[in-house]
Formats: sequence, C-alpha cells, structure tokens
Amino acid sequence: MAKTGLISKSTPDLTPQAVWQTLRPDWLICEKHAQDESTSANWFVLVEHRRHQLEAIATPQESSLLPCPSLLLISESNPAHFLANLWAALLSNWNIALANPHWGTQEWQSVFKHLQPTLLAQNKALCPPTPPPPTPN
Repeated sequence: MAKTGLISKSTPDLTPQAVWQTLRPDWLICEKHAQDESTSANWFVLVEHRRHQLEAIATPQESSLLPCPSLLLISESNPAHFLANLWAALLSNWNIALANPHWGTQEWQSVFKHLQPTLLAQNKALCPPTPPPPTPN
C-alpha cells in the first residue's frame, strides 16, 4: 500500500456526497413532537427537498443574480432541521455559516455586514436574508 503523506491510496472518499451515500436510515433518531414533523423517516426527505431548493437557486442561468460564492446562513434552533440544512448545503456545494437564533440586533447587523449571505435557513424555511434595521445612536 503506497502512502503519500498521511493518506493512503485505500483511504475512503470522504466527500459529503460519499458520506451521504453511506448513511443508514437509522443514524439519526428524531422524536416526533406535536408541533414538529421531524421524524427519522422524513428527515431524509427534508434534506433532499432542501438540496433541490439550493441547487435550483444556484443554477447557471440564475447564478449571475447571486453574489459569489453562494452562502447559506443557518440559524435553526431545531436540531433535525439544522442538520437537514447543513447536509443540504454540503451536498449542494454551498458555503455555510452558522448563526445563533438567539442573537440580538447588534449580532445580526454584524453578520449581514461582514458575510452578506445569499440565503437564510431559519424557522424551518429558506428565505432571503433581511438585515435588521440599524439601531439608533
């Protein structure tokens, strides 16, 4: 077995797509709550749905409308939805930034000023990012 540095030729492919293909349906256990539709079975469906949404937005004919590179800002308090958005972005080759859904106005203003995200994943939805109004001095 030939080695180049620390990686041998038999090292498995660790791209998001390769890892996704090896996930077992029971790797994530979601409890169903009355107000939430997250279950292990439809979690995979949610990832694929989000993935198709992100891929549709980043198609070549629309890419001139988007700032480069595409950046998904994930601010999701539900763990299953957070992971679904994270996987969808990884599988769609989007850049990812994480945000705290409990941030105040000052933190959100700073994020929008410095990162300029393409989309925001928040409250179980994808939406255009809308910066909060400036705070009065």
